[in-house]
Amino acid sequence: MATKTVKGTSLLLTLDLVRERHGEDGLRAVFEALPREIREQLPAQILPSQPFPFAVWAELLLTAEHLYGASQSIARDSARKGYRRLFQTTYANWVRKGHPVEAVHLMPRLWDQVTKGLGEYEVEDSPEGPIVTVRLHVEERYRVITEERVAGALEAMVAACGAVGLVRVVRRRLKTEMLVVLPSGTGTNGRGERG
Repeated sequence: MATKTVKGTSLLLTLDLVRERHGEDGLRAVFEALPREIREQLPAQILPSQPFPFAVWAELLLTAEHLYGASQSIARDSARKGYRRLFQTTYANWVRKGHPVEAVHLMPRLWDQVTKGLGEYEVEDSPEGPIVTVRLHVEERYRVITEERVAGALEAMVAACGAVGLVRVVRRRLKTEMLVVLPSGTGTNGRGERG
């Protein structure tokens, strides 16, 4: 996998969610549980636009998920929260109000721009809703948290389109399938037409 960086925003979303759910003590517990070499790379103040190695963010998220994500995924929730903001601002032109299936079909192009080679994504239609197939290029230890982030982004996109959707994740050996379950009548042909 090529060296990847993430912005401080990704770290801040994770830390904010831990603080929101578990307070300052929970945040301290995450920092204490981090490997020393990761802790040493975290400054006292994280700036939103500051670049960090992917592994720093992934280890932070993995630690938070290990400590607090059993009942409700921190990875998915932080992605949902972050993408919700992005779909209202920076990526608003990707949202298709009233047409969540069409928007889901656009997500692979968006992820190619945002994640720059972190994975390959394909979308196909099914009677229940679009199926997003994901092949990630991350270390195996980061696979589940990265998949949860993709699922959270999909849920945020569906919500931005004005629909309620659930993403079911099916993990396979070399790929992951995510079924975006939408209410009936939403359309499944990728153009928002009722099918």
